[in-house]
Amino acid sequence: LIKIDVEGYEFRVLKGLSGYFASTSKRPPIICETSPTAYSFIGLNVEGLIDYMRSFGYEAYDIYNPKIKIDLTKAEDGINVVWKAKT
Repeated sequence: LIKIDVEGYEFRVLKGLSGYFASTSKRPPIICETSPTAYSFIGLNVEGLIDYMRSFGYEAYDIYNPKIKIDLTKAEDGINVVWKAKT
């Protein structure tokens, strides 16, 4: 399990995991507060986050009901999600 809460910088932290993802097939769940509107201030966008995570087999789910997928393009800032790898 990986927990990330970095007030809008989660995409950069997740990008920092690329070496880990490349070195192993293990895909632990990732709990992450997500603040999509902050991304434009650092030159990123939520669509890029979704594409990046999908490239490693992850999808975003509701942290309170992990069977429900979340559309992060419509999510409010500060939403807590769990990224789970497709099984």
